[in-house]
Amino acid sequence: MDFEIVYTKGQQAFRKEVRDWLDKNIPQIGELPVDGQHITPEQDKAARAFRGKLGEKGWLFPTVPVEYGGKGLTWEHAVVIDEELSERAEEIPHVPDNSSLAIPPLLIYGTEEQKRRLIPPMARGQVTTWQGFTEAEAGSDLAALRTTAIRQGDSYVINGHKLWQGGPYPAENWYLICVTNPDAPRHHNLSAFVLPTNLPGISMIPQQLFVYNRHQVFLDNVKVPVENRIGEEGMGWQCVQATLELEHGGSGRIGLPKVMDHFLSYLREAKKAGRILDALERDRVVDMYINAHVERLFGLRNYWQRATKQWGTYEGSQLSLWGKVQGLNRSKTVLDVVGPDALVNEEDSAAKVRGWLEEHQRQSVLTHPGATIEIQKVIMARRIAMSATQERAAVTV
Repeated sequence: MDFEIVYTKGQQAFRKEVRDWLDKNIPQIGELPVDGQHITPEQDKAARAFRGKLGEKGWLFPTVPVEYGGKGLTWEHAVVIDEELSERAEEIPHVPDNSSLAIPPLLIYGTEEQKRRLIPPMARGQVTTWQGFTEAEAGSDLAALRTTAIRQGDSYVINGHKLWQGGPYPAENWYLICVTNPDAPRHHNLSAFVLPTNLPGISMIPQQLFVYNRHQVFLDNVKVPVENRIGEEGMGWQCVQATLELEHGGSGRIGLPKVMDHFLSYLREAKKAGRILDALERDRVVDMYINAHVERLFGLRNYWQRATKQWGTYEGSQLSLWGKVQGLNRSKTVLDVVGPDALVNEEDSAAKVRGWLEEHQRQSVLTHPGATIEIQKVIMARRIAMSATQERAAVTV
């Protein structure tokens, strides 16, 4: 099946509208750092203000219904917005935000009151949201988490610890999974919550990691109203699955991996300087380019499946698995072709392509977010009847 997009005249006219708006509204704050760890407070503030404008326009989450803060647009419009924002990504400071993972379970399992109260601030870019899943002993085996939320009257009291949260600057919102019934079986003992991060009892400690800065968060007798629980008590695993189906690749992706642009730019400049690739190097670059386009087609297929509500089985994990493996392969090819210069970061004037190649070298080793390579293989095996344990794709939007 051909998943390539054929644009209508209406889409082309809408693309011009989006481009004109971006030309006028992207903040003019100078050249941005390659590494998100080096985003300044001023740049972060400008980026959040831009997200607010995008949200006010309805283009931050364009397919979310108007009554919940979105624009109610079709996926045919959404793909144009995604493409144009992707094209200008290096002009806009990145703001770590997991609202795209918190909104689907709210749309599926939230009450009407929750949808109207909790989704609009996210959809309009008024808040950013962290995904509070991972703990010291619960990552790939997420059902092993230990953070508890014990009901006391009209509130839950939360105690526990979450790792690898957000980015260098705090979020206003938190999408949190906790154990609400310690005596219930695995998967039936969890509940999901959306809560502000400024509640008493929440403390954050920055984590400076190999690739970017995160936070570890401690919760000490944090009191959360019952009305901030998504769905019924014990439905946390359903909420988790609605999120992970997208995080594992089910949401799809538009365009080629950005490293391709930077690597090809390096090769063009190297050729001008007299650097000629040998036959083996040329073969590896061609393989890298072909495999990047395979990844693009996997992403486009999944995007199309989500847009047409034709949810598959293994396709999300297939995209994630392919992307993680090819990310490692790409980093090896870049390092072998470029040599030690690929490890020079943006702080050194000798950095190639402003240090984007070095940033990719570090990013490529991150194969654990959204499930490791091994977990993606397990999911695929279960969904194509190659495992004693069978499973279906989760319900999501």
